[in-house]
Amino acid sequence: MSGVTCYFYFPYPLLIGLLGKKRREIAGYYLIALLSYLNTHISHARSLPPSEGKGIGYFTIEKIKHTTFKNDSPLSYQGQLRYFACNEAQYTYLPCTILVKNSKDRPPGDRAYIVEGKLRARDHGYYTMKVDQWTAVENTYSLAELRLQLKDRLRAYFKKHVHHPLTCDFFSSLGTGEVESKLLQELFKWNGLSHTLAISGFQYSWLLFALLGVASLLCPGRAAPPFLLISVTLYFFFIGGSASIERAWITAAIFCVGMLLSNKPSGLNSLGIAVAFSLIIDPESLFSIGYQLSYMATFAILTIFPAADLLFQKILPNWKAEELRQLGGIDRYIVKSARVIRQMISLSLVASLSTAPICLTHFGEYSWIGIFYNFFLPVAMTLSLLGVFASIIPWIGPPLLGINAWYSKNILEILYWSGSNSTQMIAYSLSSTSAIVMTSVLLLLGAYCEHRRYLLTRMKLAV
Repeated sequence: MSGVTCYFYFPYPLLIGLLGKKRREIAGYYLIALLSYLNTHISHARSLPPSEGKGIGYFTIEKIKHTTFKNDSPLSYQGQLRYFACNEAQYTYLPCTILVKNSKDRPPGDRAYIVEGKLRARDHGYYTMKVDQWTAVENTYSLAELRLQLKDRLRAYFKKHVHHPLTCDFFSSLGTGEVESKLLQELFKWNGLSHTLAISGFQYSWLLFALLGVASLLCPGRAAPPFLLISVTLYFFFIGGSASIERAWITAAIFCVGMLLSNKPSGLNSLGIAVAFSLIIDPESLFSIGYQLSYMATFAILTIFPAADLLFQKILPNWKAEELRQLGGIDRYIVKSARVIRQMISLSLVASLSTAPICLTHFGEYSWIGIFYNFFLPVAMTLSLLGVFASIIPWIGPPLLGINAWYSKNILEILYWSGSNSTQMIAYSLSSTSAIVMTSVLLLLGAYCEHRRYLLTRMKLAV
């Protein structure tokens, strides 16, 4: 699936490609691997500046975020030093963050800059810079400033109508895709739900479903897919790039194109395209915690979940259509509800256990109660997310926001009550080598389950 991992001597992605029976599938995997490998090789082969040094560089702004690191530096300019000269040496394409005081005379984030100052190294090739002088570059443009202003307006709207501070921070996190409240971060971390604060593919799919209903009313016929594609793309530009958002947007875009071409896309192929796209653009995003959690959970759900659900069918078996028709109305709904509960239990177990090695490696602790909360919290939070988007509708928005605030406040109070119990955390530090081995086993298990499902499907079609 990616030559980046092969560059670090993990051959299992190419093994997944070898499970395919068609030549074009194998060729596609190898082509993706080659492009990713070359980009990673070039990225890691370039010379890097010293851990600290003064110089001058060309800085492009990709995102501006509010931060709580320092009271006098609440804005974080995130982007790339396309060029940096230090100690008579030249360096290119360095991921960099610059802290800027939030004042009226701050440099606007709608253009690129020539910056002079001290550069300091962080982890995995990322840098921070203390800038002494900013010089704007003419005829350059960035969406970062416009995105910041729109998000600030949305936050101000929530603060005006929602009087509970934690609920207001929760709505801001769902609406803007940025979690700024430390209490909110810790609250979801205690309960093993940190991944639900990000705009995940699950929430994006519900948003797509809601937009599909609107499109069917406003844009009948073949005009609906372009409307959906434009809507999810505008929202992607508003939120800004991250691992989960990029994956969700690419998957949604593939779904829209598939609708336009009257072709149903494959979830695993969509995930593979998202992995290739994100790693070809930025190979070093492989080291991001959000990237690892997002793609690992999605891969496990697509490949291991069907096998886990098949295993749980021994306890709650599926009923045939003829048997369901013979049941009464209430009994039929009970059987269907039991099937949904079984699938949600399987989904929760697969998503939680597949991300456990990554959590233990980075955080040294894991919340076992998250397995229970993942059973229903993602659905409950999706209702809050849809309520957040409905709240911006004129006239009916504020009343809907009030109802959503009451509903979401109760969810947060349950999490706060549960998070106060420290015994729900499993404290264990997992080494990187152990995590790599466990993750490799999970990926190979997912590939095996997908291959077996493919063979069973072929056998059924042959019969």
